[in-house]
Amino acid sequence: MNFRQLSADACVYIRSLNGHTILAITHVDDMALMASHHDVLTSVKQQIAARLEVTDLGQINKYIGIEFDIDRSQGLYTMHQTSYIIKILERFGMDNSKPVRMPMDLNVHLVATPKD
Repeated sequence: MNFRQLSADACVYIRSLNGHTILAITHVDDMALMASHHDVLTSVKQQIAARLEVTDLGQINKYIGIEFDIDRSQGLYTMHQTSYIIKILERFGMDNSKPVRMPMDLNVHLVATPKD
């Protein structure tokens, strides 16, 4: 299918079709597809479905713990892990913590401990 594995991440594959870019992100037996044009995405989905048994879950919302917010009108695709962060904060009793710019007192001066 002419996908090329990225050297930076062995689970990400890239392909160009009719001047459009397609990304295939894999994890065990899951795959997420992203393309710069909907018709190209549909074509690639059909090609994959001809070779493998697939279940199309529609537009991506969450994949391996990463959440996706998509605003097609503005062309914005945002990835975040807000739910995971909230879960971790709750687990350690920090869900009511207040954010600060610098969590350390700026007047504290650290010095190295002399070696024996």
